[in-house]
Amino acid sequence: MPAPYQPTLDARVNGRPVRLSDHAPLAGRSSRPLQHYVNESKRLLGVLDRRLDGRDWVMFEYSIADISMLGWVRNLITFYEARELFRFDGFGNVVAWLERGLARPAVQRGLAIPAA
Repeated sequence: MPAPYQPTLDARVNGRPVRLSDHAPLAGRSSRPLQHYVNESKRLLGVLDRRLDGRDWVMFEYSIADISMLGWVRNLITFYEARELFRFDGFGNVVAWLERGLARPAVQRGLAIPAA
């Protein structure tokens, strides 16, 4: 049985490019930190995209690996509104995987729970 698979999809790292892009122009900061985090997030999306090549789910069948990453990837394009910043649509396997994951009935029920 293959080992569990989960690239490091850390919301603190992947939320930074959006935060920096919002504030860097106003603060006169260098774009270097922004580019670093954008590149790292795109690298991680690339790892996931390659892993999903030829399969529907990270570990061939829906598992905790998918569950743990669905929220992060969804938040990149919804909460952070960073679809263009990360050129998300260029990661075709990830786009299709996200659509499959979000279409699952249990995920839909979870997303329907109002925030506290």
